[in-house]
Amino acid sequence: MKQKNSAIYLTKFLCFVVIIALPILYFGLAQYKFNGSYSLFDEITHVSYAWSISHGELPARGDSDPAVILNDWSCSGQENVPLPACDSGAVPEDYPNQGQQYNYFHPPVYYAITGIVARVCNAVVPVLTFSQYARLLSIVWMVLGNVALFFALKQWKVDIAYRLSVIAMVPFIPVLLNSGTAVTNDAPALLCGAAVLWVAAKFFVDRQSFYLPAIAVIMLCGSIKGTMVFPFLAMAAILVLLGIATYWKKDRNQGRQFFIQGWITGLTALFSVAVFTVIQNMRGDSSVQSAVSGQNTDPPAGSPIGEFAKTVMSWLNLADGGDNLRQGMENGPGYSIWLAMLLIIIGAAAVMLYMQNDGDNSHTYLWILTLFGLFLYPMLVQVRQYLNSGELFYDVSGRYGIAFLPLVLCCWALALQNRKDRVLTVAIPVVAVILSFVCMLSIPRFVLVG
Repeated sequence: MKQKNSAIYLTKFLCFVVIIALPILYFGLAQYKFNGSYSLFDEITHVSYAWSISHGELPARGDSDPAVILNDWSCSGQENVPLPACDSGAVPEDYPNQGQQYNYFHPPVYYAITGIVARVCNAVVPVLTFSQYARLLSIVWMVLGNVALFFALKQWKVDIAYRLSVIAMVPFIPVLLNSGTAVTNDAPALLCGAAVLWVAAKFFVDRQSFYLPAIAVIMLCGSIKGTMVFPFLAMAAILVLLGIATYWKKDRNQGRQFFIQGWITGLTALFSVAVFTVIQNMRGDSSVQSAVSGQNTDPPAGSPIGEFAKTVMSWLNLADGGDNLRQGMENGPGYSIWLAMLLIIIGAAAVMLYMQNDGDNSHTYLWILTLFGLFLYPMLVQVRQYLNSGELFYDVSGRYGIAFLPLVLCCWALALQNRKDRVLTVAIPVVAVILSFVCMLSIPRFVLVG
């Protein structure tokens, strides 16, 4: 009896450490090292959006970032970006991109939650600034994502050891570093990705019709950010094709259910994004062009379809540090070893599950959905960009595919579980923890010069 109780206590302790303590410690250390400096991934517009909506103002096309936030940008600094002096009274035109709020088109849910909570915290305990509280809330979003991922993996009948193994890697995936250290609507991406995994389990594992809860989840994800529905669009396509194939094999009830689920999933995903797009298109100054237009894009050379195909493998950026690493982290001791291991995990997880051929149909649907979605989302990003501006990205950032990571991690967890590979289950997260913390501790703390 004592041994059983001890095992329960140990399991609860490990759950706390992996799900809650690790992201708090790592992202907290990272925020200390970055010392309030702004992220290059448009953080100024995200902070501005959160500030505006917490003060009852919904940004519109042509708006400038609020003066108080622009000054906070100057006083906080940004790596390798020259800014007007702190408290200099500079106007928006003195700032990069004319201080324009060019991310006005994003849905408001993330910004409303983050902005209101940060404003309340700043008013009650004014030890930190609005932006610093908003960044701390990014850690809360990541912890909530871990909790949701824990239960979503359980729906796929993943044993607790393998669940904890893949969740332990989450804070140390470089593409998530910005999500846990900056004010960005990518912060809830892990939570939305876990929701995708949960809905997929209801469709593929439990074979439930599950229409209204799925609609609610998809609408919520779409109201956070448009790219959060990309996995649902991939799921919709798979469900429709699966429905046709199943119906053809004479399982008409199941085929009909898959087919209906596919159409409902796809239409809901598109509707959730279209609603706010239509609203924002009716607001603001339609003659104003985005200040960042053309900075990371070019018109296609030749056929747009050929250009789309060139970036179809951009999903491998999910395993790449790239611009997500700050202040020389890419040169951290041994950090390249972790990045190489991560590339293998993300690049091969779905393939490994396929090769095991464990006879579980739901696992087959999972690896198909994962691979299809990974190849699909760079194309969706490029098509959307082309329709909006007639130009294409040079390379599709992995940040657009963060919501697919829970699908990848589920494939990896199931592959480990099928092999009963306890060595890799323990060794990989341990390596990730050690090398990532050593790397973070080794970088200098950001200091604002001038």
